[in-house]
Amino acid sequence: LLDLDMGPPLGSGVDLIAPLLGAGVRVVMLTGVVDRIELAACVEAGALGIVSKTASFGELVDAIDRAAAGEELLTVRGRQELLAELGARRRADAARMAAFSFLSPREQQVLAALVAGESADAIASSSYLSLSTIRSQIRSILLKLGVKSQLAAVAMAQRADWTIPSR
Repeated sequence: LLDLDMGPPLGSGVDLIAPLLGAGVRVVMLTGVVDRIELAACVEAGALGIVSKTASFGELVDAIDRAAAGEELLTVRGRQELLAELGARRRADAARMAAFSFLSPREQQVLAALVAGESADAIASSSYLSLSTIRSQIRSILLKLGVKSQLAAVAMAQRADWTIPSR
């Protein structure tokens, strides 16, 4: 029985599912989370099912007994629906972020600085590059994102919830 929200500093219980499965443990998620995408991630990671924290004690014990007996806690259809929703969300996220994937690492840094409210002058000064170089990078960002202004690029990044990918 694993909680989805482990709180700081542990974070998400999803990260513990695979190691537990590797140790031969059947995993049932106990959670107050209702976001179907988060629940689908648990199922995708191998959890047998999900029990709400609002379930009665009897329902919880029943789910644990069924899991211990090797029974499925989700119907095939329920599992497929959750995984389909997760797949659709991932496709939508990928489409939303596609334009940003064409930015070079340096352009990503410049866009992040613009999103943070820095001017081209400030970016040039802090990166020890000429203003003309930064302006050239900004023009390239606008072209790659298909927008006509720095403001539009910043708005696009904020709407997409874009951040510099970790390397």
